[in-house]
Amino acid sequence: MSSNSKTAVTAAIIGNAGLTVLKFGAALVSHSPSMMNEAIHSLMDTTNQLFLLFGLRAAARGSDQLYAFGHGQKKYLWNLWSAIGLFSIGCGLGLAHAWHSWISLTNTGQISGLGSATILWFDPMWISGIVLFIALVVEAYVLRIAWLEYVSRLDSPLSSRPLVN
Repeated sequence: MSSNSKTAVTAAIIGNAGLTVLKFGAALVSHSPSMMNEAIHSLMDTTNQLFLLFGLRAAARGSDQLYAFGHGQKKYLWNLWSAIGLFSIGCGLGLAHAWHSWISLTNTGQISGLGSATILWFDPMWISGIVLFIALVVEAYVLRIAWLEYVSRLDSPLSSRPLVN
C-alpha cells in the first residue's frame, strides 16, 4: 500500500470526522434541518473515505493461493462500493429529509439558538484547508520523486535518451 495515499486518506478521514462532529453539534443546538442534512452529508463523506482506506489495505496484500497476481485490483472494487454507497444512501437520506421538510412547511417558525450555532469554536473551513494542504504536500512529494527518477534515467548512459537527437 502506498503510504502517501494512506496519509492523504487518513487526513481526509480525520478532517471529515471533525466536520461531522461540528455539524451535528450545530444541528442539535440550532434545531436546523439544513444543518442536520449537512451533518449527514459529512458523515457519508467520512464513510466514503473509510471505504477508500479499506480498499488501500486490501490492495496491499500480496499474492496467495486464490489470488495468484495479488489483491491490487481490490482498491477499485472498494472505490466502486464507496461511490454506490455514497450516491444511494446519501441521495436517499437527502431526498427523505427534503420530503419531510416540505411536508412540514406549515409548521414553520423562527429558529431558536441560531446565534450559538453560527459561532463555532473551530471554523470548518480551517479543517478543510488543512486536509487540502496535506493532500497537496503528499502529491508534491510524489511528483518530486517521479521527476527525480525521470531525470536520473535521462542521465544514465544505458538509457535510450529519448529527448536527445
